[in-house]
Amino acid sequence: MNLGELEEVLKARGVRDDLYSLSGGLAEDTLCIDEIYGKWFVYYAERGKKWDEKEFDSEDAACKHFLKLIEDIG
Repeated sequence: MNLGELEEVLKARGVRDDLYSLSGGLAEDTLCIDEIYGKWFVYYAERGKKWDEKEFDSEDAACKHFLKLIEDIG
């Protein structure tokens, strides 16, 4: 799975787009995915900080983890 496919799944499932960011950053109260220097990171952004950050070697693994987390949120 890549970011494009992840976005399609999220939209198809009706996940509100204010709950997540597929381009990283520190948007308030959002689940984020980000790629930095070939590594992928999934984290929750709140109050300008990253919480529960997990690192992945592949986009596929990060996207699958992100999808599981977003399903748990709402």
